Amino acid sequence: MKHFVFGISLLASVLLTSACSFGEKPFPYSTTTAEPSYEPSEDIDPFPEYVAPEIDTSTFTLDNIPVNFTAVNDFHGQIDEEKDDNRVGLAKMSTYLKDRKAQGDILISSGDMYQGSFMAGVDHGQFVSHAFKNIGFDAYVIGNHEFDWGINPLLNNQLAVGQDFLGANLYRYPYNKDNPEKYQIGDDYKIINLYKDSEFEVKVGVIGVIGKNQISSIKSLYTSDLVFVNPTDIVKNLAVKLKEEEHCDFVIVSYHDDEPDKSIADYVNNKSYRYVDACFMAHTHKYQHYVRNNVPFIQASAYSRGVSLANFSFNKITKEIKLNDSKYQYLASLNLAEDPLMKEKIQERKDLYETEYNRVIGVNNAGELSVGQMSQLYAYLSYEKEKDKALKDLGISIKGCFFNESRRSLKSGEFTYSNLYETHPFMNDLYIVNITGKDLINQKNRSYGYLYPNEAYKSDKRYDVIVYDYNGFHISVNDNYEKYYNYFPSAFSSEATHSPIKLDFTSVSALVNYLKDNTIEKSFFKTSGLFSK
Repeated sequence: MKHFVFGISLLASVLLTSACSFGEKPFPYSTTTAEPSYEPSEDIDPFPEYVAPEIDTSTFTLDNIPVNFTAVNDFHGQIDEEKDDNRVGLAKMSTYLKDRKAQGDILISSGDMYQGSFMAGVDHGQFVSHAFKNIGFDAYVIGNHEFDWGINPLLNNQLAVGQDFLGANLYRYPYNKDNPEKYQIGDDYKIINLYKDSEFEVKVGVIGVIGKNQISSIKSLYTSDLVFVNPTDIVKNLAVKLKEEEHCDFVIVSYHDDEPDKSIADYVNNKSYRYVDACFMAHTHKYQHYVRNNVPFIQASAYSRGVSLANFSFNKITKEIKLNDSKYQYLASLNLAEDPLMKEKIQERKDLYETEYNRVIGVNNAGELSVGQMSQLYAYLSYEKEKDKALKDLGISIKGCFFNESRRSLKSGEFTYSNLYETHPFMNDLYIVNITGKDLINQKNRSYGYLYPNEAYKSDKRYDVIVYDYNGFHISVNDNYEKYYNYFPSAFSSEATHSPIKLDFTSVSALVNYLKDNTIEKSFFKTSGLFSK
């Protein structure tokens, strides 16, 4: 039996490309970074085949049919329970969702299901996909973090859940507005026949879209041929199609962003035609709930803390839709039991990856390190690891390392590899880039940017700096859907002394292998000059 485990051994600091001058590069800049290829793991014992529960319709009447929705957003691979942060974990969330499913609810995943934990990332989301299929989700919407490992793992996860993911506004780049080409993944909508083959059957259309600007929240090296089109007209046109041509009784939008009202409020508030009946939001991990023209907009935090609920009554005779209740539900307040099957499968996974999951890396004696402090620590270690070798092998004098804010803090005491992985679960590659001080200062002044050493840099000078791929190749999109580098554009100008140089280690591997005596001491930060920002 094969085991797929992230490589975390000490990697030789070998530079994969040589320094050379080059002319100005159009987007996308070609690099040696290959999209990860991953086949479905042989280690995952399949869950029992999903069997849809029989719904008791004995109390239904044609003028009062319950049509209810439950949505989960930004699960981020939260398999384990964490009581101190109100994260109930997969087994307890499964209990709640299966109960809602047994009552006839339509279950929607609003994106960002996978990235976040070691147990969810070790197989690029396959276990989470199988688990969600067992729960009985009806529709899956693509979020930005679904692309964290490239398109191949995403396609494999689509196979694992047994249905196509939704992404109505995913198009090929370059984008031709006169002849747009849909991307290779992302259906426009899914039609669900609730209470099928009964007199109470209700036809529901679910549209899935992602915010236009979320393209900048993905590693651009994996999405050079992808763009997210403004979903405003797309949602409106699909809603009309679903209601007029497909004869759907309900149209629901799952929108992987937190401000869909800015783009669809004009027709949600149109009382002459009801385009959309509910909108489930995502991405920002907020608790949000408001109602406009009887259309609920809901988001329920993240990491298994909550779910979004919308409960309706439908009159099949008059086609009238009545909103009975909508809210976000805190799961930690419900005293949920663990789903026995899900608990069993989770333990099987932990046993399989016990060596890496619980491998003790060291001890943190410096107190809990915040996400900002972890970012500074990563920047320091990456800089210290590479500066001498770059000077010796390439004649490049590295002046610093820039890092965005980490995902999680590191608690005091003994920590495992899985604890460390969750502080920065992206496994980003690192690059040396030649950039202007102006670019560096702009990013340094961002609220979540950290630079080591924290020295003065001149705007009109160029510096060699280590960045990770997300920052180094970060892009934005203009109104014509043309991409451009917006964090470090000077790295791709004709004045750059060399192209981006890939390093053969990740941020996590640097931290795993650099710490002396497997401890983090307070004195370490005094001597290193960290935490000065």
